[in-house]
Amino acid sequence: MTQTHLSREIFPGIHCITLPLPGKRPGPVNAYLFVGDTVTLLDTGTSRTVDILGHALAELGMSFSDIDRIMVTHGHLDHYGGAKKIKEASRFEIELVATEEDIRGVETGNTVPQASTSFFLRTMGVPFLFPPLMRTLNFFFARMADNCPVDAIMEEGQRLDLGKYEATVVRTPGHTRGSVCLFLEKEGILFSGDHILKHVTPNALPMLEDWPGLPERKSQVEFYESIERIEALEPAVLHTGHGKSITDLASIAEFYRAAFEARQKKVLSMIRPKNDSVFTIARRLFPNIERNLRFPMEMYLAISEVYTHLQVLEEEGEVCTALEKNRLRVYRN
Repeated sequence: MTQTHLSREIFPGIHCITLPLPGKRPGPVNAYLFVGDTVTLLDTGTSRTVDILGHALAELGMSFSDIDRIMVTHGHLDHYGGAKKIKEASRFEIELVATEEDIRGVETGNTVPQASTSFFLRTMGVPFLFPPLMRTLNFFFARMADNCPVDAIMEEGQRLDLGKYEATVVRTPGHTRGSVCLFLEKEGILFSGDHILKHVTPNALPMLEDWPGLPERKSQVEFYESIERIEALEPAVLHTGHGKSITDLASIAEFYRAAFEARQKKVLSMIRPKNDSVFTIARRLFPNIERNLRFPMEMYLAISEVYTHLQVLEEEGEVCTALEKNRLRVYRN
């Protein structure tokens, strides 16, 4: 294995390039370069780190024009944000590949229409100043990514050449609708994107609809079903979208499930006898969020976590919810 200043070879012909990302969590982004007949870049980092990525390639004696394909594990800006600049810097056409369910995020920066997000925030009971704060923060984040047309779609079970290896696409919804992992079956190596991280508990975001309405899909349920799919593959090692690689999937999965059960109980304990909004429950669960400079984003994540847990608690008969005057009210059974 070789290591340069900006990258390290994690397996023959596979290089991990770690790129900076603001904030402590989830931390820097791991992009993976597969060298071989089909030179492939898996995830790109943001548009602001393209120069660093270019320097890493130069240390390997390569440039953007050597890349044949860019693949993104999911449609979040830290994983696709640099694609447009990379394609523009190349003298040749680079194919950008994503899943159908995450195309909109890659191409427009929005996974659903703004009306759907506004409806969700309103029904969660957020204060009236919160949506403008979110839009301001989203404007800041949008400057970290250049949206880019997707050239090809990858699908469940599809086999693709990555450098000199063959990978199978494994659909793993939960973190986003279209999240995927790439599995090198012969080598026992899985690239997990943000689906499984060693240092962060899961963030299964609500799968908002294309119309103003409450999500029909249950993100937490799909996330853990996806975990079971990965466990069934029995990978020897997982290379993740952030942080360190994982060689003990069983213990990480056990940790995730224990954290999920503990959070379920915590959310349930935060519901008062009177009817509650998701926003008030989230504030009780995370009382220190408003001290955070990234308060709007952290609060959105808190609301998302509470809501996706409530979906499961309602399915289990622990709570019931009702839309009353455009607010989702939560009651304990």
